[in-house]
Amino acid sequence: MYAGQQPPVSYVPQAMSGEVYNHLDRLLQRAYEISGISELSATGRKPSGLDSGVALRIYTDIETERHMLTAQRYEQAFMDCAEWFMDLAEDIVEDSGSFSVRSMRKKGFDVSDFKDVRMAQEDYQLQAWPISLLPSTPAGRVQTVQELVNLGILDSKEQITKLLDYPDLSSVTHWMETAENDIEWRISKILDDNEYIAPDPLMNLELAKSRMQLAYLEARQQGVEQEKLDLMLTFVTQAQGMLNVANASQAEGPSPAQPTAQEIVAGLEQTGEASENVTEMTELETPMELSPEMETEPPPETLPS
Repeated sequence: MYAGQQPPVSYVPQAMSGEVYNHLDRLLQRAYEISGISELSATGRKPSGLDSGVALRIYTDIETERHMLTAQRYEQAFMDCAEWFMDLAEDIVEDSGSFSVRSMRKKGFDVSDFKDVRMAQEDYQLQAWPISLLPSTPAGRVQTVQELVNLGILDSKEQITKLLDYPDLSSVTHWMETAENDIEWRISKILDDNEYIAPDPLMNLELAKSRMQLAYLEARQQGVEQEKLDLMLTFVTQAQGMLNVANASQAEGPSPAQPTAQEIVAGLEQTGEASENVTEMTELETPMELSPEMETEPPPETLPS
């Protein structure tokens, strides 16, 4: 109950003005700008307006340039560690005589001794390189590979599946990489072990010849021993010879099938050049009939007395 004509009205006042909250948002955005860290890196949330992969890459590059000096010092720390590891490995080999190291491969690992690959410090130079051009996320990797295909850089299924490298699809896609891996294995055998493995007729000879030619040109520029270069040239020559033989056999076509007796008879009948031979062959196909003189009745059966 209330007295008067106007009923009571409850009123909830605003706790804080909207300008206060807007100011806090401006301070938060200002903190990103001062530190040089994007909202994408700090929270994993894509800023509004960045919808394409190209825009995201440019957005990341701007952040990377801001921290260029810090990133270079970070990379140099790893380079220093690598030099220390090389020095420690040298000390281990001098003390114990060997130092085995396991290196991972796609399907297993290799065991190598450091004393077999050791070299003087003036014979090598350590450099820091990015781990991969491709993004780590599946969606980003697919988009980057698609862009490479559209540019014409990739033109085969083997190259595409090798770059995607999805573990859950490896049971299917690893067969597509067999041709690539096989020729790379043969090239490494020549360069690393000085061992020649001849081309096989069942391999992709066109791909093998092309890759071996490129490996030969690169090895010649790097000053590889002439013996290994000769092995590469021998491989290219043998592969080309196999291709020539295969192309010649395809040009000749399959050997004609041997004609049957009926086809021979039909051909002779159409030409009319050997009607007597046709009659003789036809008579041979009919059942043999006995002359009347040779038709005799079987002897009567004699019963025992």
